[in-house]
Amino acid sequence: MLHSSAALRSVLADPNLSLAAKGALVFVLAQPSGRIVRRAELVASTRDPLGEIDAAIRELVRGGYLGTAQPQAPRAAHDHSQGRRQPTS
Repeated sequence: MLHSSAALRSVLADPNLSLAAKGALVFVLAQPSGRIVRRAELVASTRDPLGEIDAAIRELVRGGYLGTAQPQAPRAAHDHSQGRRQPTS
C-alpha cells in the first residue's frame, strides 16, 4: 500500500531521481508496510539490466529514500567444550 499520495507525488517530482529509481521505489512502497524487499525481487520484477537496478538502488539510498541491510553472518554453533580443560600429556 502506498503510504500517501502527497508523498508519492513528491518522490515522483524529484528531479534528482531517475525514472528507474522512481519505479523501484514505487515497487517497494507498494509492498505491505514493514516488509523487506530484497534486490533479487527487484531484479525479478523487471527486464531492466542488473546495472540499472543497482544504480537505482544507490540513488534511492543516497537520496535517503531507502536503507540497506547487510546480510548477517551465520551464527557459530554453541561450543559445549568451553570451560573444559584439555588433557595434558
